[in-house]
Amino acid sequence: LHSFNGPPFVILLQATRGSETALVAAPGGKPLTIVLDVTDLQQNSEYRVEIVDAHGHPKFESTGSPRNHQLHTTILRGLPGGEYFVRVYSGSRDLLREYRLSVRG
Repeated sequence: LHSFNGPPFVILLQATRGSETALVAAPGGKPLTIVLDVTDLQQNSEYRVEIVDAHGHPKFESTGSPRNHQLHTTILRGLPGGEYFVRVYSGSRDLLREYRLSVRG
């Protein structure tokens, strides 16, 4: 069991328009709080968040309610270095948005 000093690293993921996807990087192995911009999504009282690795293997899942068009999820164990996709689903499990996340090893 690892103990970490200080609060989790906070990272904001937003949808971008156009062909270029903004790549956001987080430190590996550290607690993370991911803030997802859900402004343009269909309004739900609760969303499901799933993080998968580059091969589509699930690594984390949670549910949460948005506040001020933002959905917060915290991963206490952090993620190992690699490329990930953060997916947001409606309550009926429809995929609404996918964000790209790079974690430094």
